[in-house]
Amino acid sequence: MKSNEKTEFYYLSYTVISCEKKQELIAPQTFVGNAIGTTYGIKAFHDEQLELTEDIDAIIDMFNQSMSTWVPGSDINRINDGDSTVVVGKAFKEVFDAAQEIYRKTDGYFDPTVGNLVNAYGFGANGEQTSIPSQKQIDSLLQFVGFYKMDIQKTALDEGYHVTTTQPG
Repeated sequence: MKSNEKTEFYYLSYTVISCEKKQELIAPQTFVGNAIGTTYGIKAFHDEQLELTEDIDAIIDMFNQSMSTWVPGSDINRINDGDSTVVVGKAFKEVFDAAQEIYRKTDGYFDPTVGNLVNAYGFGANGEQTSIPSQKQIDSLLQFVGFYKMDIQKTALDEGYHVTTTQPG
């Protein structure tokens, strides 16, 4: 092929290729809601309309009932209140195990057991701060701080897990 013919061939090929039907971009489907004291947003890209609201709500509800300090009667609140009969599931155990690993890797700077102190200062789910806690109040709450005091073990009947502590309360 001569140079001029090559140019015409490339031009014709480009024209044919660029005239092919372009695949349409799929518009995202957006799902939003409230969960665990905050909000969430999920964008799904699919060529068909998805009906995910009930599935998302079921997952969020499971997490709220298990791990949200904002839901009265949740598993975590019952555990924090000293209820040793609470049986938690696999998701709770996975979060607990991850928290223990982060606790160890940060030499205790990440400590999920500080909830009572957070509440005493008015930053938790229990409401606003009415006064700064006294040193005596802080000292009384510090006895409950320390993730090293916590453990999670399989229940005797293998129905889930129990969170145990060496410190009552």
